[in-house]
Amino acid sequence: MRINREKFAIALLKRDLTQKKFSEITGLSRTTINGIKNGRSCSDRTGRIIAKALGVNIKELQEQ
Repeated sequence: MRINREKFAIALLKRDLTQKKFSEITGLSRTTINGIKNGRSCSDRTGRIIAKALGVNIKELQEQ
């Protein structure tokens, strides 16, 4: 799954979350979060964790 990096970055900014804080909330590594922010793909499980933590539907974050 590939998360749209711009939408992801905006979602973090709107919630005033740093990568470190988001890592703590989700239990995902900062390396994973940084990779996604830089356009790398992630597993479906990771995508669901991110969407849930941000309070959005995964379809809102996915690249089309």
